[in-house]
Amino acid sequence: MIEKHGDQRRKDGRPYIIHPLRVAETVRAVGGIEDYDVLLAALFHDLIEDTDCSYSTIEFRFGASVADMVADLSGDMRLPRAERRADVIERARRASKEVRTVRLADRLDNLLDMNGFSEQKKRAYAEDGLKLLDACRGVNAALEAELQRVCDELIGR
Repeated sequence: MIEKHGDQRRKDGRPYIIHPLRVAETVRAVGGIEDYDVLLAALFHDLIEDTDCSYSTIEFRFGASVADMVADLSGDMRLPRAERRADVIERARRASKEVRTVRLADRLDNLLDMNGFSEQKKRAYAEDGLKLLDACRGVNAALEAELQRVCDELIGR
């Protein structure tokens, strides 16, 4: 994972690797999840989407359960950004509880780390976060409450 994300950077220039590490820690610490496969999926959630790592590589090394979750967490990069964001929300409605839990932690981390983004972009992403939250309701009360709080704060409620 570190090798795959090695040269990638966040918008503010920091190493990208901190994002998947924080997502996994949020799943564990805020969400209370200790399931090894779910934590691995949280760590690997952007590998298929953002690197040359394939489903089959993850499946070979970590099993089908982890690979399936990572695939479910991967956006379809062939779609334009707006369609991809809508697709992520729609797919979250049908996803497993575990995938939706990671999705909540991922969005929470992205909202908490929007250095370099305009206020308008932060607000739009928070509004989109509320749509995702609605699609994931009922999977993890602690993550849901924290995402709601952060979205409300960014929107100015």
